[in-house]
Amino acid sequence: MNKLIRAEWIKFSTLRSNTILLAVGVVLNVAVLVFGLVFFNRSLGPGDPVTDIDTRISAVTSPLEMLATVLGILAVMVTASEYKSKTVIPSFAAAPIRSEVIGAKGILVAMVSFTTAVVLAVVNLVAGAVTLDAQGFPLDLADDHLVQAVSGAVIYVTLAALFGFGLGVLLKSPVLSVILVVAIPNVVEPALAGFLPDWIERFLPFSAGGALAAPGGTDRLSAWEGGGVLGLWALVLIVVAILVFERRDLGNTD
Repeated sequence: MNKLIRAEWIKFSTLRSNTILLAVGVVLNVAVLVFGLVFFNRSLGPGDPVTDIDTRISAVTSPLEMLATVLGILAVMVTASEYKSKTVIPSFAAAPIRSEVIGAKGILVAMVSFTTAVVLAVVNLVAGAVTLDAQGFPLDLADDHLVQAVSGAVIYVTLAALFGFGLGVLLKSPVLSVILVVAIPNVVEPALAGFLPDWIERFLPFSAGGALAAPGGTDRLSAWEGGGVLGLWALVLIVVAILVFERRDLGNTD
């Protein structure tokens, strides 16, 4: 397995498109962070700006939600791009046990996503603490809600990337998988929010997973309950994808 992970890392790190996607994720995170901090104590509409401690924490963690979408796209490309480039057959000829190859790719996705999320969470936290303190809105770095929200945001990013990875393996179409990675959390679930009963809506993957990065969780689920729901969705999706992939004809890469 170590050799497979090393091989997947070599493939991953030598593709320029992966570097570009990671750079896009970093830039978007920084852009959202800067915007949120610059306009933190300014009202963009009627009424006074909200500056309570939970809002300060959200200013630090919310940029990671944008990162989650980009890393979900990156995770799709780890596998689905092999169909597009027609390299899927030689890849699995070199390592014919398909589940092990998919497992190595999944571990790589988790490692890259977790590491990137940790680095940017630290950057966001330091920049947020310094900037907000200068504006007279200090962050208590020992606050339980802050610790939970920042660590939860890192887990959310990692699970969202694994969800995207599962879609890429299952659907094998980079275009369709990317569309779903972007649309499900940003379009589909918000659109369904007004139609589904509350008990169903709370168990949608990203609606639930959002509780991870919300200070103290949401009024529907605690942070770790929400993380459990998103994690279960990602796990089921990956298991189903592996079962389908084990039986798929790799000769048809269209």
